[in-house]
Parts: sequence; C-alpha cells; structure tokens
Amino acid sequence: MKWMNGNLIDKNMEVNAGAANYAYQEVNRTGRAKVRADGADDIPFATIEGRNNILDIAPIKIGIFYTQEELQRARFQNTIDVVSNKVAAAREGHDRTLNDYIREGIPGKAIYGMTNIPGIYKADALTPNWADPATTPTQIIDSFTAAYNAQVDLTDEIERGTHVVMPIATKQALSTKRTNPGFNDDSVLETLGKLFPNVQTWESEYGMRDAGANGGSALLIYRKETNRVRAMFPEMMVPRAPFIRHGKTEIVFNTRFGGVMSPRPRSVFLLSGV
Repeated sequence: MKWMNGNLIDKNMEVNAGAANYAYQEVNRTGRAKVRADGADDIPFATIEGRNNILDIAPIKIGIFYTQEELQRARFQNTIDVVSNKVAAAREGHDRTLNDYIREGIPGKAIYGMTNIPGIYKADALTPNWADPATTPTQIIDSFTAAYNAQVDLTDEIERGTHVVMPIATKQALSTKRTNPGFNDDSVLETLGKLFPNVQTWESEYGMRDAGANGGSALLIYRKETNRVRAMFPEMMVPRAPFIRHGKTEIVFNTRFGGVMSPRPRSVFLLSGV
C-alpha cells in the first residue's frame, strides 16, 4: 500500500472536514518577464495559463461490530482484544481501498488519481513489454529516455521527475537485465539511475500493472512535491460514537477523500505499455 502510506505521495488535510468539494488553481504555463528601465511606470505582470478546478469529496465509511459474548470469551481465553483486532482488520481494508483510489481515482466522480489527473502527459513506450526477455536493455533505456526528456522539453525544463513508479514485474526485469553483459555488472536499473541522477526513487507498485492505456501496464514519472501533487483527506479514520443495534456494539469510522490535487499536472508523465 505504497500510495497510502506516504512513500509515493504526500497526504494533506487542509480542506475543511465538512466540505462537499474544494477548488484549486491549476497552472499550466507562466509567461516571461520583460526587462524595463529604472523608473518605468509600466511594470509588466507575468501571465499565467491555467484554470480553476472544483473537485468532489467522497465519504468513505467503515465499521466494526462486536458482542459482549466476544469480549467475555476473549478475556476468558486471554487472547488478543477482539475490538483492537477488528479495528486493525478494518483499517487494512480501508487503506487498500484508498491506495487504489489514490492511484486511479473514483470512477463517476470528479475525484482523480495519479494516473488520470486531467492535464498530465501521456504517451506509449517506444518499445513495449520491458519484462519480455526479447526486449533489449538498449530499447528499455531509449524508451525511458524519450519519455523523461519529453517531459523536460514540453515544460521548458521546469519539470524534471524525481520519482518513478512501475509495475513489480517491470522493476524486476530492470533489476536483473544487464546493460552490457560481459563488460560490467550494472543492471538496466542501475544504468538508468546513473543517467538520470535527478530521480531519487525507483519504486514498484502492484496496481501499475493495469494502470495504463486500455488496461495495460504503465510507469509514472513525476515530482513528489506538495505544490505539484498531493492526496487530499479532509478526514482520516475519525471514529463516531459507538451505538448498540440488535445486541451488537457498532463503531463507524469516517474518512473523506478528495482525490489527488495537482496544481502542476504537467509534472506528471504516464508512460503506458512498459
């Protein structure tokens, strides 16, 4: 659950917990400043191309229930507290769901994930199926280089990815394939790390296996910075007062998820077919 645990994206709770939606300014491009003579009274203002986005917030509820008999049996047998055990299990299911939402968003709502934020760059790999034994190290390196350089070029060198997330099988292939067999022991992944020192993290994540175009595999190149992308959580596992129904004590936990906010969507590049 690498999206949910904060390894791959920062989480933010700056939106009011009771809000139904929230707005933010998306910036696509800024204009250039002009040099004016000292004393000039026609100071130029920088232009900004972008739009104001309004995104939904989805309530996500999970609950547990327990009976007095369960509590008594746990105490009698000196076993793990049944309530704590159930809360831990519910939290795991909750986090797995949100992990997928952070990656893919929630279909049918204006709630987007990392792979479908409006305005991000998308392309197909020059050579697909990097885990295929027939795909050469040169083809992989050329495909990644083309994608990384495209992001840099399209943003006038403003955006340079610091994080790369790929399918587990893809990372395994990059870690085992040798760039120059017989000459050195560098894997393709080690070679990419040397060619792109600005990338701080090369990570794998199970959901990237079908996060690309037409349900295929994909790789993300992005800047992990709060002013670029962040996952919005107005509320996170807030417990409501327990209540008794049909002889069972129930506890409901509320989470509110607002998707991935991306003031700078051009900082994200989705490369499909890897």
